[in-house]
Amino acid sequence: MKKFFLFVAAAMTAMTMSAAHSLNNPKGEDGRYIVKYDLKTNSFATANDMKVNETFVFAVDVTGTWLETFLNGTPTAEGAQRGIAINKWTSLGDVNGDTNRMKRINGNIWGMTVNYWQIATGDFSKALMKDSTLYVSGQIFGFEYTAENPGANWWMWEDQPVDVTLAEGSDCLFAFALSTETTAQEGDEEFYGSDYMEPIYGFDVKGYAAPCAKIGTDILVHNLTGWDALYLYMWGEGGNDLGGAWPGFAAQRADEDGVYFLVAEGEYDGKSENLIFNNGNGVQLADYGITLGDSYELWVTLDGVYNEAPSALPTVKSNAAAAKRIVDGQMVIEKENVRYNVLGGIVK
Repeated sequence: MKKFFLFVAAAMTAMTMSAAHSLNNPKGEDGRYIVKYDLKTNSFATANDMKVNETFVFAVDVTGTWLETFLNGTPTAEGAQRGIAINKWTSLGDVNGDTNRMKRINGNIWGMTVNYWQIATGDFSKALMKDSTLYVSGQIFGFEYTAENPGANWWMWEDQPVDVTLAEGSDCLFAFALSTETTAQEGDEEFYGSDYMEPIYGFDVKGYAAPCAKIGTDILVHNLTGWDALYLYMWGEGGNDLGGAWPGFAAQRADEDGVYFLVAEGEYDGKSENLIFNNGNGVQLADYGITLGDSYELWVTLDGVYNEAPSALPTVKSNAAAAKRIVDGQMVIEKENVRYNVLGGIVK
């Protein structure tokens, strides 16, 4: 009876393994999938040589799998699009459950920027010891999303068995390279989804972002125009429409110092680019040139763009009534038959 039980258990394990889902990723020497991806060459790495506290682009290729068919199917939620996500766990514990949605890199390749040390909810300290490793398992499945709802439909399997995703004969999805002894402080810099140009379904958690170049050019803007909205269009050596088609994009972040326009770097680093600040409704300022990869603090006024606070201009000192008006698309202040801009300078 005991032998029979063991035989049945072994058969059930084999059935489970045979039902596991596969990917089109390359396989490493260990027989597991290579999931590290190089955005510059648009190709998978030759090995999972990243460390546990290293930030890298995790990617999966679903070409030829049921997920490719799923992605090309018609969404069931109204106004939704389809994507894929991964439920993941490790040999040292779980990770943040808000880090499972992936975004399309190109074609059937989907991924995320991730740092496993930063998304860990368990104790990963053992993975930093010399000659240790971290094993990652996962279930890759479909979901649907809208602009307002990142989970319009969730945990979608399209009549497929709910099972793990791994290469034939392997024991987990992938494994990190053996560690050379390190510390948490020696790991890559802490980051959040908002540090990247492309949003990741509205999530802003540590160690998880869209699979795109990290923000390299922070532009802090002191908006002195008085416009209801401020947009930034970009063109130049780094590319036209770098921040989107005209009128460009609005600030991604604001704090007590002003608003931030965050510009992607990557292969654009070191290239020249022209900024055109505008109100999104036909009024624009002259071009302002920058070098991508640097950081800037700018004062944007109706008179132009400055890299330091504009000098004090003649101001209105009178008790006469003043009125705000829009002239040629710009807000001016009229007082005693003289027009002034919002800084107090006389408009000629």
